[in-house]
Amino acid sequence: MNQQRKKHVKITAEYCKACGYCIKVCPDNALEFERKFNSSGYHPVKWKGKCRMCGLCYTVCPDFAVEIDDQETS
Repeated sequence: MNQQRKKHVKITAEYCKACGYCIKVCPDNALEFERKFNSSGYHPVKWKGKCRMCGLCYTVCPDFAVEIDDQETS
């Protein structure tokens, strides 16, 4: 069975302080603020999709809220 790996953006809403750095650097406009609040009272960022997985959002996040990981697909 040949399994492929696909990258995926994961945002931990509880870590996000809504600085917006990731939104500003995203060349694909793939991120936006959520309407709901996290437990700290911030509107965290959410992933909208259509992303080239460049990793800029991960690089600029000062709160370690953004992760890019691999998922196995069949």
